[in-house]
Amino acid sequence: MLLGIVSVLVLASCGGGGSDRGDEAGPPTSVPGRQVGLLTVKTVHSLSGQHYDYRQAGDRITVTAPRTNAPSELAEGYDDSKGLIGEAFWDRGQPRRTDQQVCVQLDSVVDASSVASISKLLDDPSLRHLSGIALRVKPGEDGGPGYAITVTQRVKQVGIWGFDVSALRIDDAASVAVAEPSVAGVADFGAVAGTIEGLGTPQMATTMKPPPWNLCARVVGTTVTVKLWFGTGSEPAWSDPEATRKVKLSRAWVYDGYAGGYELGLSPGQSSTFTGLMVTSPY
Repeated sequence: MLLGIVSVLVLASCGGGGSDRGDEAGPPTSVPGRQVGLLTVKTVHSLSGQHYDYRQAGDRITVTAPRTNAPSELAEGYDDSKGLIGEAFWDRGQPRRTDQQVCVQLDSVVDASSVASISKLLDDPSLRHLSGIALRVKPGEDGGPGYAITVTQRVKQVGIWGFDVSALRIDDAASVAVAEPSVAGVADFGAVAGTIEGLGTPQMATTMKPPPWNLCARVVGTTVTVKLWFGTGSEPAWSDPEATRKVKLSRAWVYDGYAGGYELGLSPGQSSTFTGLMVTSPY
């Protein structure tokens, strides 16, 4: 199902899924849904009403942080991150499912394919952000907690050749907490995506692939399978041992929800592009 009319749920607006927001951020607010072109945006948690803007053109969805947003910084250690907004978006007419599959081309992964680009990331943490996939998004109802599983490029310890599979619990509009350890597991693709050697030293070198990256994630029962390939090459099979990695969840994370894209940590004026975002059944 190609995303057309999209609803958006803000999942996190601070680093680490529960670190202090800081007194200067202001109180969290819950705001009504708003129309952005063909997209319906629903913000249920944000700091001082901040949000992302959405634009759809053909099969491309561009997510932009308005310049009026507070500065954000996604640090290697999430506890040191500042002013982050995380939003998941999905087809407004989509039924809730337990088992889901999402594929997308990410034009805006953190680029570490050259020494120059890595140096910029090290010098300016605001350039880091996490584009990815959201699975089993379950908005909170009647004041109850909401839940989601996200698959995002790994920034912690600069292992950006991998993807974190995270389980998020959103208690209410005033706080973001994590029901289990934030990262349920890591899908390590260093063997195919490339790695960085000698980070921050004069001998620093990289073999990492440049954007775009093609990412798929499917969840069936307690298993999340992540698939990655590059450029215009044909999509590998789900049974391909080089292109796929598996992460196990606890039974607590098996429930009906929505599926779509996810964006975390865009700095004011920064954009991220999702191309060909498709939500289908894994069967």
